Amino acid sequence: MGFNMRILAVLGVALILVGCGGAPVPETAEQSPAEEPPVEEPATSATMTWTGWLADEKCALGGKAATDDHAGCAQNCVKGGQPIVFVSEADKAVYTLDSPDKVQEHVGHKVTLEGTMDGTTIAVASVTM
Repeated sequence: MGFNMRILAVLGVALILVGCGGAPVPETAEQSPAEEPPVEEPATSATMTWTGWLADEKCALGGKAATDDHAGCAQNCVKGGQPIVFVSEADKAVYTLDSPDKVQEHVGHKVTLEGTMDGTTIAVASVTM
C-alpha cells in the first residue's frame, strides 16, 4: 500500500469515528437503567372518628350545611336527588361517603362517624347521633 493510500485509510477511519461520536446511540434493554418498583399504597387505613353534619352536597359546598338549622333543607334536597355528604365540624371540609345508605336516616343531623378515609371519601363503619 502506498503512502497516499495509508493516509486515505487513516482519514477514512477518523471520519467514521468522528461521525459516530456525535450521533446518539439508542438504548437497548441491556443499557437501560433498572426500573424501580412502584410505590404501593397502604392496604388499609386506620379506623378514625369524625364529628359533623350529614347534609346535601349542594348546600354543603355552598357553606350552608354545618348547622342544626339546616336539617329540614338537607332532608328535602336529598329527597330531591342531591347526594349525601359529610361536613366536618373541625374544619368545615366536605367529604363524600362510600355508602350513603348507611346514614340516610340521619341526614340533617350532627353525627359521629367511624370508619376509614380514602382521599376525600369516608368508608362508613358506623354512625351515631
